[in-house]
Amino acid sequence: MNTKIIIALMAIATLISCNTKNKTAGEGEEHEEHSPEGIVILNKNQREALKLKLGSFQMRNLTTVVKSNGQLEVPPAN
Repeated sequence: MNTKIIIALMAIATLISCNTKNKTAGEGEEHEEHSPEGIVILNKNQREALKLKLGSFQMRNLTTVVKSNGQLEVPPAN
């Protein structure tokens, strides 16, 4: 009878430990925000690491081909 109780308690403890989630994030980890498919959202640290600069379009003469990916939104009047 005692062995059945010990086995049952061990089984319950095993099941409980398997379902427990780590509720604290480790150091240096940041929570990801889920965004629609195909959209990338960068946080401040990621932008600084990439040295990303935002600006407006400028007219320039280019001597080489520039290949890029992205989306351009133009107002209907233009």
